[in-house]
Amino acid sequence: MSEWSLCARCGLVPGRPRYEDGGAFLCDDCATRVERLGEASETLAHTLMHWARDQEWRGADADVLLESAGLAFALFEARLLSGGPLAGSPQLLHAGMNGDSLELTLANDPTTVWQESFGSLDSRHRRVPFLVVSQNEAHPVDLTLHYWDKRERSTESLDFWTADEQVLTDLCEATETRRWGVPWNVVEVGGLKESSAGAVEDLSEIVGALGFFPATGGRDAARGTATIELAGDLNEGARELLVETITQSFACDARSVKIRSGRYSA
Repeated sequence: MSEWSLCARCGLVPGRPRYEDGGAFLCDDCATRVERLGEASETLAHTLMHWARDQEWRGADADVLLESAGLAFALFEARLLSGGPLAGSPQLLHAGMNGDSLELTLANDPTTVWQESFGSLDSRHRRVPFLVVSQNEAHPVDLTLHYWDKRERSTESLDFWTADEQVLTDLCEATETRRWGVPWNVVEVGGLKESSAGAVEDLSEIVGALGFFPATGGRDAARGTATIELAGDLNEGARELLVETITQSFACDARSVKIRSGRYSA
């Protein structure tokens, strides 16, 4: 048997035997493609198994899993064939400081590029960054920039992704090397009963509903307290509204609600 034959995959160029039995001839391009297909399929199967396990734990049966996977593939195929962006968020092309402003260059595609600007609490900028969160450790990396909107007096977020290590480094240096001025406070509610196991979650919902960003929280059953750290410009009016909402929700006295500066405060 000859060492060369037409590629069994494309049938256009000579190929070489790729397996021990010598029965399959593949050209270099097709061999590379087959290898990539195998790696991609294995990764997708692994992701689907984790997704299916979580759905099964929530009560979904096999028929629901199969049908939802089919619907998801149809949406994926339509997006892919249309040439639209596969990510649900824009790509971060550049991040850096311009004077006292943090400037991000984002793109949905090569023809749709724009800039987003942020500044400190006492600057002319409407939006003030206070936290960048990485959604995964893989590449590309999904990121969320949380910021305080001075006009709306609430926290908002901006999602984007990047696969460029230098862009990621520039973003981290720009956002982590300075305090932008957004206050952090710790709210503690005392006098709680031992049965108030969901107090931290309830407190987090209250904080979020009032426009603030709930971060870390904790419950001390022995002391009967629940605490949560929040980001946002908690002025006197917002402070009074927060205390009032907490006392009504927890049926407690206003004196049992304490607010102090958080660890991230400037």
